[in-house]
Amino acid sequence: MQFKFLSFLLLMTILPAEHLFAQNESDYGTYSQVAGNFMNLYRGAAPVKYKFLHLGTFYAYSENFQKGEVKYNGRIYTDVDLNLNSHMDELYVRIPFSGREVVLNKSLVDHFTIGERKFINLNNAYYELLYDGKARLVKKIRKAYSEKIASSVNPVTGSRLEKSFELQETYILFKDGVEIKIPRKSSLISLYGTKRSEIKRKLREERVFGRDDKAFVYSRILSIAESN
Repeated sequence: MQFKFLSFLLLMTILPAEHLFAQNESDYGTYSQVAGNFMNLYRGAAPVKYKFLHLGTFYAYSENFQKGEVKYNGRIYTDVDLNLNSHMDELYVRIPFSGREVVLNKSLVDHFTIGERKFINLNNAYYELLYDGKARLVKKIRKAYSEKIASSVNPVTGSRLEKSFELQETYILFKDGVEIKIPRKSSLISLYGTKRSEIKRKLREERVFGRDDKAFVYSRILSIAESN
């Protein structure tokens, strides 16, 4: 049974679903039995593979897939293995039993979680949701591809030509119907003039100012600003 399932998954990357199902109804029956309610989630194309050695990762945080939840085509799927390619801005789901990865159709993705992190689809792009109150704070994670010639051979790539993926982050606040880019914490605090002193005082008391984690700091600023 497992052999039939794996064979069917391989064929799915080559033939349209409608043609495939008409050709081999018994294989489709095996696939649908194993995939169950997740069948529509597993029907995407395989991701393009990076066939070169590189530094860093094109994934948002880690190359390891994590359990999560995704709202896809109006339906919630839970306990699925997900990861986000922040170079291509593609969401991958890993299929149990086969280990095959599938790119989800972005136009059908509403929101998803990877581990404890929450993401939403805004204007056909994926953003990490950091704070969701009266205002909404999101982070755009981009892994930019770059190349440079090093002075010596890199032990990872085995070449002087270093191909790498570099992290670029953009923080955006949606407040009172306006979209505002937040380059630094002072920019965020300045939006709450009447509470500026209170925000700074509490951040000092909590020793938040010295932290490098912008996501945490910005979220805490908003929590203080929106408190009564």
